[in-house]
Amino acid sequence: MHEEAAATHQNAIVAYPTPEYRGETLSMFERQFLYRLDAMTAKQRAYFETTQARFQHVDDQIEGVQLQLAELYYKD
Repeated sequence: MHEEAAATHQNAIVAYPTPEYRGETLSMFERQFLYRLDAMTAKQRAYFETTQARFQHVDDQIEGVQLQLAELYYKD
């Protein structure tokens, strides 16, 4: 059985902090939902940063090739 699905109300409070929304504590389902959204957000942020780094690397390589082409063109 899935570990999170088997969580009881008592141990869910330990596993997930009890955030409040407009002064009301959140239910176990709401805490789990927010926890999963946070985890997804962290994964998306890591994916975005990795992708951004790759595009920056490709951009740097393109700039290097353009400089080499300019040197060859104006070498005469």
